[in-house]
Amino acid sequence: MLELLIGAVSLTLGIYLFSRVNTHSNSNIPKEQTNLNLCHRCKEHEDEHTFYDAGICGRCGKNGECQDPELISLYKGLGFDGMYVWKHLPRLRSNWLDQSKAPLTMEDIGREIANHISHIHSGK
Repeated sequence: MLELLIGAVSLTLGIYLFSRVNTHSNSNIPKEQTNLNLCHRCKEHEDEHTFYDAGICGRCGKNGECQDPELISLYKGLGFDGMYVWKHLPRLRSNWLDQSKAPLTMEDIGREIANHISHIHSGK
């Protein structure tokens, strides 16, 4: 059963990644290396607060509570609620505050999701 669930998550994530192969703004910079965070002032609509984390907004450049809308969309599509994400999964691929850390890729996020699913089913 666990293998089937992890397989389903991997397939869903694979389809998602395949649909996102393009780069941001037709530049040579991969999407994962572009700050896609949005602060509450720059977002068109509010999501629940549990999806916010401290970071730098990719639109206005201000430091504050930000969201990664693409990452939130992935989590919601997989059925994760905000409280689960807040407790167990990265809310931003990068906060852009610590430039020495590379942003998480969607593959990294997929591994995080798979790790947490396997912990749930193993009872840890």
